[in-house]
Parts: sequence; structure tokens; C-alpha cells
Amino acid sequence: MTGSIPSEIGRWTGMQTLFGPYAQSMKGTLPTELGQMTAMTQYFYVHSNSISGTVPTELGQLSGLTRGLYLNTNKFTGTVPTQLGNLVQMSSQFLLQRNTFTGYIPTEVSDRGSKGLRSNSLVNPPATTTTLIALVAFIALVALVALVTLVALVALTTLSFITTAW
Repeated sequence: MTGSIPSEIGRWTGMQTLFGPYAQSMKGTLPTELGQMTAMTQYFYVHSNSISGTVPTELGQLSGLTRGLYLNTNKFTGTVPTQLGNLVQMSSQFLLQRNTFTGYIPTEVSDRGSKGLRSNSLVNPPATTTTLIALVAFIALVALVALVTLVALVALTTLSFITTAW
């Protein structure tokens, strides 16, 4: 099989396992219609081709997929769609490595493991607001403990001075 993946394949909504032009010299972009294959439970193989462009956000609709999202070794660009985080049943084989993705690793997919994202130009996401708030709270707590300790020392020193003066 060569050429591009026809968008009409997205109409195969009853397909449950093994969609895959694996190592077939496929080119072009990945049709957004493939996100309509919501009965798919395992083995979405599209790796080792020359598919380019961005990964369609619609692939996040394949929420029944439990293992085997193979988008590795293509020419995908752009960012990893956060919608892939909707694949919450995915237990293994989440592979997007050896593409040319850029930007941050979305927190929605970061629990899938960095191994499946290697050989891209991705970086870990910046600290979240929740993490920063926790850090500020910790620093405030440490400062409060230091202040209470200082006040207690001053009070003891003052009390000691008054007691000695009598």
C-alpha cells in the first residue's frame, strides 16, 4: 500500500482491532476522520511511514483504545495533542517517538512515559500553578517558623534580662 491514507477509512466505525498501514510507504497527512473509529480497542498502527503534518486532535476520540497507538517513525510535526490524554484506558504501547514534535510534553499524556516520546524535540512542561502555590506555601511556612523562633528567643532574652536585673 502506497500513497496517502484515504479519509473514507474513518467510516469503518465498527473496526475494533488492528488498523494499520505499517511500513507501507504511506505519505500525506493523517485524516481527521480516523477519529471516528471509536470502536477501536487495540492496535492503531500507522508507524514507519512518511506521514507528515500534525497529529489530528480527533484521535483523542478513540477513548476505547487500551493498547497500541503507534504513530512512531513518521514525519509528524507540531505539538503532541492534549486530546490524546483522553485515551485513559491506554495501558501500553503509546508510541510517538522518532517524529519531529516540538514544544512541551502535555501533562495530559506525560503519565504515558517518556520512552514513547523520545527522539523528538519535546521538553517537560513548566511547573504548574498548583506546584508553584505549594512551593510558596512551603516557603511561607518556613518563614513563619523562623519568625516564631526569633520572637521566642527575643522574649526569652528579655525575660532573662529582666529577671537578672531584679
